[in-house]
Amino acid sequence: MADRPPVVVPTPVPSAAPPTPELVHTIGQTAKKLHVSPMTVRRLLDRGELQRVRVGRAVRILASSIEAFAAKGGAR
Repeated sequence: MADRPPVVVPTPVPSAAPPTPELVHTIGQTAKKLHVSPMTVRRLLDRGELQRVRVGRAVRILASSIEAFAAKGGAR
């Protein structure tokens, strides 16, 4: 039997940190943060001024979307 060369197993290269999940809030929580009614939050969602994510049938609002909305001074 002929000598075989040793098997070289590549070492995994550490990748960037895994993405952190973004925080989401309910319509009620968002309304309290923005000091508006839940109906106003729904209107902002309908106009596209806040970003929504659906979790099953539930609607959640991205925390980054709330911060961006508040930073630009609220409703147009």
